[in-house]
Amino acid sequence: MHPLFSSQTTILLAMGMCAYIGVLHLGYTRRWRDPHLWVAMWSCAALAFQAARYVQLSTHEPLVAVVAARCSVAAAPFLIVSLCGFARSLGGRPTRRWHAAAFFTGNLALAAAVIGTDAFVSGATFPAVDWFGHSHIGVPGSSAMLLLTPYIAGALAWVVRELARSPELSALERNVLLGSIAAYATLGVLSVLSSSRWIEMPGTAEYGPVVMGAGLSFLLVHRQRRLEDALQSLVDARTAELAASEARYRGLIDNAPIGIFACDPFGRVTMMNPRLLEIMGMPQDAPRGEGNVLTSPRGVAAGVADTVSRCLRRGEVVTAEHRYTSVWGRVADVRLLVAPIRGASGTVTGALGLVEDVSERRALEEGLRRSQKLESVGQLAAGIAHEINNPMAFVRTNLAVLREEWHTLRKELAEADRDATLADRFGECEALIDESLEGIERTIAIARDMREFAHTGSDGRSAIDVNQVLEACVRVAGPHRQGATRIEEAYGDVPAVWGSAGQLRQVFVNLLVNALQSVGQVGTVRVETALHGDCAVVRVSDDGAGILPEHRDRLFDPFFTTKPAGEGTGLGLYVSHEIVRGHGGEIHVISSPGKGATFEVRLPLAPDP
Repeated sequence: MHPLFSSQTTILLAMGMCAYIGVLHLGYTRRWRDPHLWVAMWSCAALAFQAARYVQLSTHEPLVAVVAARCSVAAAPFLIVSLCGFARSLGGRPTRRWHAAAFFTGNLALAAAVIGTDAFVSGATFPAVDWFGHSHIGVPGSSAMLLLTPYIAGALAWVVRELARSPELSALERNVLLGSIAAYATLGVLSVLSSSRWIEMPGTAEYGPVVMGAGLSFLLVHRQRRLEDALQSLVDARTAELAASEARYRGLIDNAPIGIFACDPFGRVTMMNPRLLEIMGMPQDAPRGEGNVLTSPRGVAAGVADTVSRCLRRGEVVTAEHRYTSVWGRVADVRLLVAPIRGASGTVTGALGLVEDVSERRALEEGLRRSQKLESVGQLAAGIAHEINNPMAFVRTNLAVLREEWHTLRKELAEADRDATLADRFGECEALIDESLEGIERTIAIARDMREFAHTGSDGRSAIDVNQVLEACVRVAGPHRQGATRIEEAYGDVPAVWGSAGQLRQVFVNLLVNALQSVGQVGTVRVETALHGDCAVVRVSDDGAGILPEHRDRLFDPFFTTKPAGEGTGLGLYVSHEIVRGHGGEIHVISSPGKGATFEVRLPLAPDP
């Protein structure tokens, strides 16, 4: 039975600590050449060393004491191998296999020489006393034992150099490790000197592995926590960056002027932005991750489902245009671009779609095409009017000559006038000639007005008689009268205005045509002029259906029209408004539903010559 305080007791405590350290770091080992594995190997060698030392202190047989002493010394090379492997693995630099094999083989031969020969530990014994005053069998070392001291010192110096060059150690970890190595080296040197009987003191080598193991364990645990903290800080920073990036991405998606959606390979919608909800006619608080783009009735009817299906099936970008009817009945022309989303393996894992509402652009393009068509029609009308005017002038001249010749012939046949029948026939012929001349004059006037109306591109400004311009416009707009529609004219004494006759004709004809179309088959359109201050006022009134209040504020917007599709460009009032404003004037509308409408144009007077 050992006393409570003895070398055997402290060795057992040291063995328990080494075993705990070995099991702890063996559990942390994840791969070969892991620093934790080398610490576990150090603990195993330390346990072997301490077990042999325990037997030496406890036995009463000299031979057993000698064998135990040799086994404890033979464990030293394995401790050196473990410590060097730990330093190299912590530095992160690879070791050539033949270097490692030669180093391990040399230390294995050194251990065998220690155990099998008396070159390092002699076979003699002597009585010795431990630190607690208890006697035991001591075994002296031989002369070769002194050779272990420079070897161990060189190995420890190499370990210190490797650890000093390691970028993975903090200052605290490096200091703790250097302190542990210094303590281990001191205890080892004292033990060698004691076994060689150069100094008279009990052995201390059995406590060195504990100090060194504790230092190694602290280094790895502290390093592990430091790396985990650094990793956590990095994760937190990356998480914050990811959150900020996601917020920027979400802001970009939510504020994008086009609709954006994403779906999985089965068409299930995983994301859509507010603009797409607006195009679809859905409330902004509607769920953005519900629905299936491949089975949605509206998507199938518009052809959107087929476009997305082709993208998912072929794995390529697909572009198409569709006419989509929203939830609240609005028909919109949409341009759809669908691109596949691929996973890490390259397989299609979904699709990303961009939806652009091009309805306004289509209306603008259609309006521009109609405007160009109207311009072409105007040019054609000017050409036709010019061509009509030439033969009409020829016919008018011929009829004038015929009328003069007819008068001469009638005088020469004066006696024939006494015949009532011939007199009536002569009178009828003269009436026909006069009516033909009147018709020709009217045709020439209409052709002239049409030609002048068609040439509205000139912006030459001059003094204009607005009453004459209105009379010509009434003749041009006359063919638009239907049924019993009447045009009343009431022109006041208005001075000349300053402007472009062609552009003003375009304004007044447009107002007259709109008024005639508003009254329909029965009604009255009234055109009047008056002087108001320093402005000439032109009013075009009708007793038609009037204008709805919600349409009144949009009358002068481009491409806005209340007429059925194909019957209006929505540019007439807009162009008229721009022309009047360009002349420094104003145009206003007064209307109530069912009480007709009055358009009032105010134009500045021409300057006094």
